[in-house]
Amino acid sequence: MKYRENRRTGDKISEIGMGTAYIVEAERSEAVKTVRHAYESGINYYDLARIGDEMAREHYLALEKNASDCVSCGHCNSRCPFSVDQMNLMQEIKEFFSNGAA
Repeated sequence: MKYRENRRTGDKISEIGMGTAYIVEAERSEAVKTVRHAYESGINYYDLARIGDEMAREHYLALEKNASDCVSCGHCNSRCPFSVDQMNLMQEIKEFFSNGAA
């Protein structure tokens, strides 16, 4: 597994992450097996925000900066090594948390 360093914290984050939105629909044993396999494969980044976890919402709202601070300048899009549309993602996150989701 390849890792990248979080420049702010120094943490080593796996280049491959695991989205978890579908896990709430899986059988518990399958969900546990899937997460365990990801962990044993070296994945240490899990996207938990969209599973409706109130803790994720509280964490998001407590951040000094969050998606609503995005000014859509495009700088992050041009720098993303994975070609992710960061501006669109920030808009989705802003809408998700401002609509009382999670």
